[in-house]
Amino acid sequence: MRFRGTTDAGEFIFAPYCFREACYIIYFDPRRNSNREVFFERDMSEFRRRCGLRSEMFTMEVFPSHIESLFSL
Repeated sequence: MRFRGTTDAGEFIFAPYCFREACYIIYFDPRRNSNREVFFERDMSEFRRRCGLRSEMFTMEVFPSHIESLFSL
């Protein structure tokens, strides 16, 4: 897990640099001393097959406050 930035509400965002099929993104609120976890589930097998990729590791970029939805396009 790496520190990836902060939200507008002041939460710290921690997310992995690389992932395989699924991962957690953790939001930590230092004011409340609480955290919440978001499970990001993604089936990359079809993407790998179409693109001819053999690697099972993918990098992840996090853009705090860019969108409100975790829906993956």
